Amino acid sequence: MLAFRHITLEDRAPFKEMLRHMKYDNANYCFGNMFLWQKEWNIQICFDEDAIYLCGDGALGGHQGYYPPLAPDGADFAHAMDVLRQDAKDRGWRFLLKGAGDACLERMQAYCRDCFSVEDDRDNAEYVYNTTDLATLRGKRYHGKKNHVNAFVRSYAYASRELTPDDLEDCLAVFDRWAAGKREEDGIVDLAEREVVIQALTHMEALELHGVLLTVEDRPVAFQVGEQYAPDMALVHLEKADPDYNGAFAMINMLGAQYWDGKVALLNRAEDMGIEGMRKAKLSYKPVLLLPKYTLREKECACGESH
Repeated sequence: MLAFRHITLEDRAPFKEMLRHMKYDNANYCFGNMFLWQKEWNIQICFDEDAIYLCGDGALGGHQGYYPPLAPDGADFAHAMDVLRQDAKDRGWRFLLKGAGDACLERMQAYCRDCFSVEDDRDNAEYVYNTTDLATLRGKRYHGKKNHVNAFVRSYAYASRELTPDDLEDCLAVFDRWAAGKREEDGIVDLAEREVVIQALTHMEALELHGVLLTVEDRPVAFQVGEQYAPDMALVHLEKADPDYNGAFAMINMLGAQYWDGKVALLNRAEDMGIEGMRKAKLSYKPVLLLPKYTLREKECACGESH
């Protein structure tokens, strides 16, 4: 069986080196994303010969499964898949691959077109925006968003600056006020995300994370944390605002985009997880791309072998 273990900061360099040699198309391959959420989703890693393997629970009924293997273009992807399938068999798992993008799907179909069922995982599709659009909110399509920003500017004596690790307590204060508001609204709060905030700010420099802190009269009211994970794209890991400050979410969204504007052309604001309000909000910012993800489940394949 593969020797899976928890992800460490020392894994970042070889992980990113692997990405330099392969095609990938979603934020599942963002190291910071894997590192920060590993406890919540039980994500584990294994370096083996010329491939990197990842497994985890994910939001699929707690079913243990794999992420697409990381193998450089031109490498023996079929061998990497054979290793994963054998690992599942040895563990008594029914093989499941989640978080596959279009690039992985092409490789999977070349590997065995009839061995897997393919399900479109719309809830985990990633929203990608033109960075400059979010940084400027120009045009009629952003008229409502700009109104929220203008109302915030008129209402509050605010300031903003680049986030640093020393801002951890301020970010936790914002998170706690946001969480309290969410519980009052609908009772749905993932408190494990608070630990993600702690990890992100604690390891900010090692992970090369960047962000913005928004204050009103020196009181922290919103923050955003992100990471550049591709040559021309950054991923927003965290964004929270105090619900008592009208327009704070719109303001931190714009300020975060302004930080990245000029550094990357595209901003990935991750998935909506099937939450209706979140989907409506993400669509309202007019994404230029919706990166699909697929879940692949093993089935009786045409070659007659049952896995």
